[in-house]
Amino acid sequence: MQLRVGPGLDVRTLHKKDVWDRPYFKDTRTGINYFTFNEEDNWELRHPCFTGIEVDDFQFVAEYLTDGAFGIRYPEGAEQNKDAIAQCVSAWETAEKIGMADMLEHIAEKVKFIEWDNEDVLSLAILIYRTSGPIPHAHEMMRDWISTYLAYHYWGYIKDDALRDIFIKRLRNLPELERDVTVKRGQDLAIGAEADENAESDEDEIGDDDL
Repeated sequence: MQLRVGPGLDVRTLHKKDVWDRPYFKDTRTGINYFTFNEEDNWELRHPCFTGIEVDDFQFVAEYLTDGAFGIRYPEGAEQNKDAIAQCVSAWETAEKIGMADMLEHIAEKVKFIEWDNEDVLSLAILIYRTSGPIPHAHEMMRDWISTYLAYHYWGYIKDDALRDIFIKRLRNLPELERDVTVKRGQDLAIGAEADENAESDEDEIGDDDL
């Protein structure tokens, strides 16, 4: 099965079995059918979004369609971890363009097994919370994970001189993010959940004069 990707229409080949029954490529209920015969009388997958996707980014989609996974599976060390984060972000944007709900859900699970820093999660929040209208299941999964992370590390963001203003601005500009973080913080406080390491160290510095 051939398909053409990117502005240069680079030819890529995938097995028919890996793409034929995907509802975002062919679905009789919605009338979607991006399969056609090319000039050589061979099947070709012509999705309208393929030309707007960079070849390197599409590689993650090809891997997922073939293996059910993509990129670095088990990152080792800080460098591989950073690469895995970049791959997840790129793969999310690409899968979102194509409407690959199954791949988006896979990414929403994969992010849980990568070590994220506060800055990267804040950047990811912008990507995920920019979606308007009905929220697909994968986006709900990602929002739940992001808001839980931000709520847990709330005081870490507030005390970080480099991230504090950006963090507050993001919450103000993304009301749904602020709502979700506030709800999660309320839940944590209600059950007496432990704060993150930064917040714990802050408590040690509080004296009687601060109360």
